[in-house]
This record gives sequence, structure tokens and C-alpha cells, in this order.
Amino acid sequence: MVTAKTMGGLIMEGVANNVEAVRYVRIPVCLIRQLVMPEYSVEHLVSYCVYEAAMDIYKSNSIANDEAFQKDLIYNYYASNGALTDELINCLDDLQNADLISFDEYYKGNTTEGDFQPDFEIEDLTNFLAGNEDDRLDFTKDHFLEIANEWCRIRAVLFKFQLSGNVENIIRKHNEMQRLVKGNAFAPVGIIFLLNYLNNTKTEKDRIKLALFLGIKSIIGMGKKYAVTTLSLIKCRMFGFSSPKELEKALTQKKNKRLKDQVEHYTTHRQFDKLRRDLTGELVKVWVGYGRRTIIATAYDWDDIKLDVANFMRKKRGLSAQDTATRQRDELAQMLRLY
Repeated sequence: MVTAKTMGGLIMEGVANNVEAVRYVRIPVCLIRQLVMPEYSVEHLVSYCVYEAAMDIYKSNSIANDEAFQKDLIYNYYASNGALTDELINCLDDLQNADLISFDEYYKGNTTEGDFQPDFEIEDLTNFLAGNEDDRLDFTKDHFLEIANEWCRIRAVLFKFQLSGNVENIIRKHNEMQRLVKGNAFAPVGIIFLLNYLNNTKTEKDRIKLALFLGIKSIIGMGKKYAVTTLSLIKCRMFGFSSPKELEKALTQKKNKRLKDQVEHYTTHRQFDKLRRDLTGELVKVWVGYGRRTIIATAYDWDDIKLDVANFMRKKRGLSAQDTATRQRDELAQMLRLY
């Protein structure tokens, strides 16, 4: 027998297990700066990731037709356990006062056998969402759908990734971070890796390493094995800027003295090379220099990408695949041996 006490977890287990693939979350480059010069806590970045993952992974799940979402909402309304947002509680109170949903305060959605089966409440909720707008309410059906789906999707992600957290706080922290977002550059990173790393990140060194890793991920992008780039671009992305010019402009502003100190400290040859060594092998599989260029890869070893890189370099230098001149063969062979 499933009781109301155990039902909350089982409800979300059904939703969470519907998602087979682990998704990526996109971190805007400008938010990487929060790791180097935190205006907000690491928990703000975790909340941003949880929220964005929830809206992506469960975007097709809706309170309008997903019974698990409906049950979880009603279960937590009855439980009065602080899980619902204040706005959702007020909306459900208003629906009850308008006789649009009948909540049974005696049985609280349970059958006489103790099973949590709020069939009547679900029917009322479904009819409300399918019907016309009601003038007695201070909110529209679309608004209710928006905040209810937001809550349910975040709950599902918290359960799926075994995270603790208050949904209302997650929404608030996400919105605070969202106000900082500008530009289109982003770093795609696996949600499980990122949440685990952030939850265990406590030292400045850990945050700086993650900032450098996310900067590299933003350069490689989605669906590519590697990137051929420059150290200047890697360094500016590490500090949350899209381009070296953008970083240079920020460093000239008096209000960014702390940023200037951080850049000067972590981009010295000694410090940056130490960061590179720490990342290589742990989070970055390929980091090699070739002239003014730097070749980086996070998901593939050198053996996986060397032919692609060779062809890329050959095109850059105007060499054809069929050209067999000794000097050109030696150049290519040297490049492949170096790494």
C-alpha cells in the first residue's frame, strides 16, 4: 500500500524516470565571471543550472495533462510542508474559495484504505484548465499553468539528480542571475557534472579551474570534437567575456579594479600554466600549442582528433591532401608527433 507519507517521492520518481538522456545545460559566458569574482554565492549558479535544466528536460510535461505533476501539486498543498511557492498556495486557495477545486480537509486525497488517489481534485483541476476564464480569480489560466509547470519541473529535476533545495529560493536566485545575462556566447556542459562540481566546490582554486574549463567549453561549443583557438580568447572567456576586446575595455574602467587584479594574477605565465596543467588530464584531454594557435578538446583524446586537426591545418596553410612535397610532409608529421 502506498501512503500519503511516501507518495511525494514516488510521484516525482515516475516523472524523473521518463527522461532517458542526460542533458546539457547552457551557461552564459558572462555568468562564468561569478566564479572568479562572485557577486553572488555558488548556490546562485547551481540554482540557475537547476532551473534551466528543468525548463529544458521537462518542457513537454505540463500540469494540464501530466497526472504525476497534478498529484505532486495536490499532495504538497495538502501536506502544507513549505514545498509550494507562496504564489501557488494563494492560487490554489483562490480556486478553492471560488468552488473551482474541492479540497477535502478530512481525507486529504486519501482513500479509506490510505492510498493517495486525489481523483476528484485532479478532475476539478483538469476542468478548470480546460474551461473558460473565471472573473472571480485574480489570475489567468495561462499564469497558473506557467507557475505550476515551473514548480513541477524544478521538483522533477531536484528528484532526478538527488538534490535538496527549496523551489521558491531556486526561482529567486535564478532570476537574480538572469538579470546579469547578456550576449549570445554560452558554455554547454553536462548537468550532472556541473551540479556535482558546484556542490563540492569550496576553494577559490576550484572555482577558477571551473571557470577556465567553462571558458574552454564555450569555445568548443556543441557538437564539435575540438577547437583551434588562441590563448587570449581562452583567457577572456575564463573571466566571463566574449572577446579579448571586451575584456580589455572592462579593465580600463576604475570600478573593475578587483577584476584587473584577478586577471593580472591568474594570467601570469606561472599561474596560468599551473591551471593548464591541473586541468589537462582531469577535465581537458587535449591542450597543445601549434604556433600562435592552441588546440583544445575536452571529450576526445589526441588520437581521436589528430586527423581532423591535420586536415584543418592543411587547409589553413593552403596545402592540398594530395600534395606530397617533402617539406610539407615533414611539417605535418612533425605536428602530429609533437602532441
